[in-house]
Amino acid sequence: MSMRVSVPLLVKILLFAVVFITPTIFRTRDYGSDSIDFQVLIKLALWAGAFGFSAIFIQKWGRQLFQYDNLPLTCIFALMAISCVYAPSFVYSAGAVLSVISVVTLFYFAQRVLDDETILWTVFGAFTTVSALSIIVYFVNPSFGRMEVWVNGSLVPGNRLSGITATANAIGYLSALALMLSFILGYFYKTAKTKPLYVFAFINFIALMMSNSRTSMGALVVALAVVFFARFTSLRLSILFTAIALLAFGTLAIDIEWLLSQISRSGNADEILTGTGRAYIWPVVMDLISQRPFTGWGYGSSSFILPNFSAEIGHVPPHAHNALLQLWLTVGFFAVLAYIVLFLAKVFYSFKVQDHAKLMMLAFLFATSFTESSVWLGVAQNPAILLALIVCLPYRNSMELRTKNP
Repeated sequence: MSMRVSVPLLVKILLFAVVFITPTIFRTRDYGSDSIDFQVLIKLALWAGAFGFSAIFIQKWGRQLFQYDNLPLTCIFALMAISCVYAPSFVYSAGAVLSVISVVTLFYFAQRVLDDETILWTVFGAFTTVSALSIIVYFVNPSFGRMEVWVNGSLVPGNRLSGITATANAIGYLSALALMLSFILGYFYKTAKTKPLYVFAFINFIALMMSNSRTSMGALVVALAVVFFARFTSLRLSILFTAIALLAFGTLAIDIEWLLSQISRSGNADEILTGTGRAYIWPVVMDLISQRPFTGWGYGSSSFILPNFSAEIGHVPPHAHNALLQLWLTVGFFAVLAYIVLFLAKVFYSFKVQDHAKLMMLAFLFATSFTESSVWLGVAQNPAILLALIVCLPYRNSMELRTKNP
């Protein structure tokens, strides 16, 4: 087999493996646990292997690190690596930094040897595999596949799907992201694999509903709305303004506290008003940021620091539940500034080229960053894969892409 054939095949296999294993767990771990066990070692070995394999061919993709709209991300990676020196646990922080960097660099390499549609299908297939296995585990092993809830002082399996991911929010994020990819493949790329696309999309839809992840559902709606309103017409503007007017009228006419109590899982409006407890986390995080505004406490340090403030917060959070606050807390102000520049640059060029697919991804990332730590949680998770797609895929005019794929 020639090198030209073998390298793309190896990259495709490695890409599938990394995307599959990044969000998955093989046994239950304590909430916020940072210990290194067998499953962590497997992940670290795969991430290190992916990074090493990509590094061998760095001449193929290395320039992307210094591309004008990717350079801010390279700066963030450098700051993350430096922050490991003063982090509470150098080993954990270094492993977490390696995981995020390895995911992104593997996607950089993949973009040089695989076409866009193959990359998207590989990610979509890996996500669907996780969703399908999670649904099976939900019924076969409820104690492992369902999110635990407190009942009379004891943790028992609830109704929300967590599957082979850590939490219901994790599988919700994954399945919603997979549904967005199914739309991109079907609408923009007009893939010929329509039957697998519909079946895979249905599996992820079931997983999303079973997860009851409101943030992920909302982010998916926002991402789809971007496609609808990206090309303004008088009709679409009328729909937008009508929706805004109905929302404003509803706010005045409906008892908001009653509505929020119906939306909440507990039946208490305070659950929504406090962002499911996030309003108690953020003041503590801001106080910690004020102590080290420029350097942060070290990448991944939130899981070591925030549990010390469980009395003030009311529970033991492992992260800030907001992307900018998490990055500021752990890596510092300059990393936050670089991330904002990165995001704005991607939005600017996506609008300029009319890359609606990338705008959808950016909207999804943006919508989930308000209440979750997103990419900067610590060890790489689903948002790191989304970020990798955003930075590695080239800008393509979505309408021209549809025309080229009849």
